[in-house]
This record gives sequence, C-alpha cells and structure tokens, in this order.
Amino acid sequence: MKKYKADDLQAAAWRAAVNKVNIRQEEVVPEGWFTPEQVAEKLGYCTKTGMVKCRDMVRLGMAEKRDFRVQWGQMIRPRPHYRLVKK
Repeated sequence: MKKYKADDLQAAAWRAAVNKVNIRQEEVVPEGWFTPEQVAEKLGYCTKTGMVKCRDMVRLGMAEKRDFRVQWGQMIRPRPHYRLVKK
C-alpha cells in the first residue's frame, strides 16, 4: 500500500511541475502564421478540408509548418501554424 501512495504522490508532483512549465512557455505567434481553422475560415472550407489543404501545401513546398505553444482549451499546447513560403 505504501508503494502505491508514494507512486501517486510522485505522479502528482510531476503533473504539478508540467503544469508550471506549460504556464510559463506560451509563445507569441508572429504575424503571417495561421492555424488550419483560420485558413479554412478565410477560404470558406470546413475545418477538416483546411487541415488537409495546409498539409498538402507543406508537402508541395508552398507553405511551411511550425508548432507554437499557445492557449488551447484550458492548457497551453503545441498547435500547428502555417504560412505561405515566399518565392
């Protein structure tokens, strides 16, 4: 029984530490970077189609992808953002 409680306390300590790191590491998204949802909205597509189009554009070298740590729901998480490649 002691081992279970010790493991549980250690897991709680790890969760608390991860939450502190998440709070401190939110990034500012530079101008020109957009989420797939924003791209889809601008082009009149549904969200899923916007994600597919963004991935296809990256694969073809027309856009680049970068994950920014931003507020997503109640946590700070990495979110993919895309921007067009300048030629």
